[in-house]
Amino acid sequence: MGGSLVRTSINDDKHSAHMELILGLFMRMDDAIIGAAGLQVGPVQFMANYDFTMSALSPYNAAYGALEFSLIYQENIIAAREARELIAVRDSFNKVFYNR
Repeated sequence: MGGSLVRTSINDDKHSAHMELILGLFMRMDDAIIGAAGLQVGPVQFMANYDFTMSALSPYNAAYGALEFSLIYQENIIAAREARELIAVRDSFNKVFYNR
């Protein structure tokens, strides 16, 4: 299986929950193509995926594929994002002032 998800911030308001739009495309070799779309608001992520079957199994689902939904809660996602931002600021500071 191969593919990727792309995330982009859809709000920059520091006083409200961070929001990201998530889009992706995956492929299971000789089996299916999967499109994904979602929204992350703070620690809650909602995803919808459509699995379009291309293999010999296609007749068993009337060539419709499958629609899947997921609701994910990531308790430490905000703390991890803030930590990455702090590390990036620290690294930039060190590069400018200490040539490291």
